[in-house]
Amino acid sequence: MLNEEVQAWVDLGFSEEEAITMANATKARNDDVEITDDDSITSFTDSIKRNMK
Repeated sequence: MLNEEVQAWVDLGFSEEEAITMANATKARNDDVEITDDDSITSFTDSIKRNMK
């Protein structure tokens, strides 16, 4: 049984292996995003680097 996100990629025509890759890539990308109160999106990693200076 595939999880919901992977199944959505399969439904779009991707193979199961491609769907898993896409789901993981999407999750990794979303985990590295910081949304600020000024509606801009900054990479969380970049934000941390800036704050460490």
